[in-house]
Amino acid sequence: MRKLLVRTGNGSLPDFFWNLLSLGFLLLPIGVNISTPFFVASAFLGIVQIILKKNRLKKKDLVFLCLPLLYLLTGVSLVYTENLKTGSDLIVRMLPLIIFPIIFLFIEEEKGIVRRLFIMLLFGILISMAINLFYAFSNSLSIVDGSLVFDSSFEGGYSFYESFNHGGNHFFGTRFAKTIHPTYLSLYILTSLLYFSYSRISFFYVIIIFLLFSLFLLSSRAALMILAVYIFLYIIHSGNGRWKNTMTALIVFSGILMVLLNPRVKTFYERIVDFGKKENFNYTTSEQSRILIYKSCLELIKHSPLVGYGVGDANNELFEEYRKNSYLVLVKNKYNAHSQYFQTWLQAGILTFFILIFPLGYLLFKAVGEPFVLAMLLTFVIIMAFESLLVRYNGIMFYAILMPFILRRERHLFK
Repeated sequence: MRKLLVRTGNGSLPDFFWNLLSLGFLLLPIGVNISTPFFVASAFLGIVQIILKKNRLKKKDLVFLCLPLLYLLTGVSLVYTENLKTGSDLIVRMLPLIIFPIIFLFIEEEKGIVRRLFIMLLFGILISMAINLFYAFSNSLSIVDGSLVFDSSFEGGYSFYESFNHGGNHFFGTRFAKTIHPTYLSLYILTSLLYFSYSRISFFYVIIIFLLFSLFLLSSRAALMILAVYIFLYIIHSGNGRWKNTMTALIVFSGILMVLLNPRVKTFYERIVDFGKKENFNYTTSEQSRILIYKSCLELIKHSPLVGYGVGDANNELFEEYRKNSYLVLVKNKYNAHSQYFQTWLQAGILTFFILIFPLGYLLFKAVGEPFVLAMLLTFVIIMAFESLLVRYNGIMFYAILMPFILRRERHLFK
């Protein structure tokens, strides 16, 4: 365990800062409440370091300021929002977007530190998956007439494949993820999968298989799409020896998981095809709901493109649009925009939207020749297209810390 401790050689204060951040990464996949104190403490020590050390910021890293600017512009929208409680709660939750990027403007991570963060994240994923599996087995086992019965379907009495159309399965998707939302756990798994495919680790193939199997159980459609992108990038850069050797297992297993084994690929296609025949939207599947959500977002943006509706009122306006169109399932579940791009535009308008996408566009332009950085970037680009990443704590914290590392694009950081 001592090998996982960060020793910078620059004194106890930087060591405490990085080790607290590492512990936060360890606990992030397990739960919000358990990881928060470590991130708060690390943020405090980071600010203290800036004050005491008086380090100079690097001009090439000024793109980091897009994240604090995004926070400030979203905060300004409180001026014209009516639901101040909801808006202020989100603004408080988004504080890491202003704190950590500024810290990393002055404190530069050294070689090996990012590796330790990902190793701790990997341990956290392992613990989280163990907890999820424990609950899945405990919910699937019961004693009937003195005999032990195993039934993993949520409603009971259905086969594994039947359960996907009848309430779900304890070992799959949202029903399986008891620790944190499956999309965010999938995000941590994807970034770890990508990192350890590029930077070797002991028991490499065991870890890759474990991460892929975890993705299969969580069954996030966005995650499956990102895996497809990884495969595409591998094909393009297959001449690179490091990628050619380390991505082989990823290609084989992700292909099997996506095409042959994962039932949500089949149901996704069927439900999207059925959407064109649908006349009554009182009941919709999750796939069909997304289409209606995005349609509603576009309609609202048309009416207030410049300033949006305010950080506290954006979701309420969306709910009202659902009611107007009789999208009863969306009203009942109070779905947000399910896309950070739409969410930001609805909250604070077109300028804030462009601030959100600027660092992504900047990286896309700069990282074309760097397959690892490009793949890491596209992970966030895609996940933000299908999830309001900067609404939940798990997404905000991970984005605020990891994005500055990616924006630096230093190859040695990922070795």
